[in-house]
Amino acid sequence: MSNDGRDGTHEGMGEALAIYGGTPTLTEELPREWPGVYWFDEEEQQALLGVLQRSVGFNSDLEPVLREFFGCTWAGAINSGTGALFAAASALNFKPGMEVLIPGFCWIPDFACIVSRGAIPVLIEVGEDLSIDPVDLERKITPRTRALIVAHMCGAAANLGPILEVARRHDLRVIEDCAQANGATYFSRHVGMFGDIGAFSLQQTKHCTCFGGGFMISNSEELGKRAELARGPGLGGDLSRIMDVLAAPPDEEVMWGEGRLMDPLMHAMAAVQMRKLPKIIASMQQSQRRIKQSIGEIPGLRFRPVADPESDCGSFLITYWPDRDRAYQAAAALKAEGVPEHIYHLENYGTHLYYHMPMLTKRVGWIPASSWPWDAEENRTVQHSYERGALPRSDAIFAKGVVMAVPSVLTDAQCDKIAAAYRKVAHHLLGSP
Repeated sequence: MSNDGRDGTHEGMGEALAIYGGTPTLTEELPREWPGVYWFDEEEQQALLGVLQRSVGFNSDLEPVLREFFGCTWAGAINSGTGALFAAASALNFKPGMEVLIPGFCWIPDFACIVSRGAIPVLIEVGEDLSIDPVDLERKITPRTRALIVAHMCGAAANLGPILEVARRHDLRVIEDCAQANGATYFSRHVGMFGDIGAFSLQQTKHCTCFGGGFMISNSEELGKRAELARGPGLGGDLSRIMDVLAAPPDEEVMWGEGRLMDPLMHAMAAVQMRKLPKIIASMQQSQRRIKQSIGEIPGLRFRPVADPESDCGSFLITYWPDRDRAYQAAAALKAEGVPEHIYHLENYGTHLYYHMPMLTKRVGWIPASSWPWDAEENRTVQHSYERGALPRSDAIFAKGVVMAVPSVLTDAQCDKIAAAYRKVAHHLLGSP
């Protein structure tokens, strides 16, 4: 019989849960969730120094590395993962009158890049794998639907097979948001290589980092060219920096650019980190698997299902508990036991859930003091709800989940203590032995 951990003892479990005054399972300070940061060494230092010592000019260090790593036709560095999404939306010509399908579990810029172009986001349910439910995806397609954003969340690839089958059948353009899954593969092929454009972040909490920045990849030279225009001033080639008065050739495409170029220091650091990415991922996978092997037989505790288990980079451990109350208690109790500090009841995983984005739920206008694009002439016949409850099946999944970031430099002993914390909490909340 389970109890809430306020009293009682159990061999190996401590007198009580730490949240109620018991002794924490872990008393040492663990590494934080920043995977790439913990792999900095003299390589990054030398790369930065090399940029500073160049007397003239600058050639990209990063983009050749990206083309080799992903095997893509085109790669472009940019100032942020958010910038990558905005440039991708521009390259794909999102505009008023369009609907863009998007999962209810992603992040604010996925919605912002749609709204900024005058298109309307349409929420799609997610499954326990936290990727798009292809059945609901098909159900939400209308004559206005033109594109889809797939978000690879919490370190693992979305179940791309059935999702892309629906997208191809309805001729939808696809952006892959790979910010939380850089380096993940889906049945041996890198995420970002399945849709029209893949968008990545190199912010400090990501698998590899240069403290900011991001990049885009594509196998379409045409889309790559448009994305380059969007990330710069909107002029291509030799026209991007005009000192003399020059006229663009009549057939040269121009557009309003966004000025989102990445600086040379980030280029250099990111190129080094990308080469380290396989080792960083392997370390996280080893830690996550060790923890899962230790707690995998606990009755009532389930792991996030992943279509391709090898696609999971190991950067997050997601567990499902029998009900909302126990999931909420588990997250709080595990934090008190001293597991890595970035652990949350999935329902409270910040602005990754659609109903925690006030600019979305309130349908805030992109243009100040307006309701555009919601009230644009092309969109006025479209009404969509974004309030909590708009995705009931997703909401029920969020309610039972607990998400923990897995640091990239855990020792085996630390993994074993984290697993012991899970077993202790499960004993009190689930009655497990």
